[in-house]
Amino acid sequence: MSAESAEEQECMRWDSSRCDGGITLTEEAATAAHGSTRWDTVLGHRWFNDGVHELEIRTDCVDNLSLFVGVVRVAHWDAAQQQHEPMRDSQHAICMHGDGRLFIKGQEKEWGLMRLRSGGQLTIKLDFCAGVVTFTQTCVVRGKTKESVAEVPGLFCEAAVAVCFGGREQQLTLGSCVCLESGGEVAEGRVRDPYSEAMGEAVAPLTLDSEGDAGLSVANQEAVVATSLY
Repeated sequence: MSAESAEEQECMRWDSSRCDGGITLTEEAATAAHGSTRWDTVLGHRWFNDGVHELEIRTDCVDNLSLFVGVVRVAHWDAAQQQHEPMRDSQHAICMHGDGRLFIKGQEKEWGLMRLRSGGQLTIKLDFCAGVVTFTQTCVVRGKTKESVAEVPGLFCEAAVAVCFGGREQQLTLGSCVCLESGGEVAEGRVRDPYSEAMGEAVAPLTLDSEGDAGLSVANQEAVVATSLY
């Protein structure tokens, strides 16, 4: 790694003010350990909203695969506290289950990710220029390094890393965050529609008929956006 990129590294930690009671934070809040069988959530301390960033998460102990890890937008924390639901059901989350399934704003998708393994690493890349969040897994199996990648469109305008634990003896550690590209212009063709603007969400490129555009209701706009993401 070059000296220039090393200067852009940041040590990440979990946010103690957005951490449920079943989670213990250790090692200067970089490590989150879970000792309950209920759903408990913790968010990262930093919110990102521009540029391109790569976050490392060490899967210290995920033998119990009942957990979700990914990114959320601002509204997620309050909704999680009120509804006590796992991240998989949240409209404010893009996350993966420990078994490799992806849940995109409440909808389950299969993107070919491996299941999480203890002692492995999950890298989450936030590209606000393109509006994409990328999950990259690396682990060593029988002496060989394996990798799986999923690039998911529909990244929120502002996002933080989050984990929702659902079993005992689970532990994740936040590693470094590297800024790969500072804030800049949004990629050509990437637009916000009225519904997503109100919700604070960036969406993938969207093309509407000019004659029908103005007459679309908010509900129809939402349906069009949802269709464009998959």
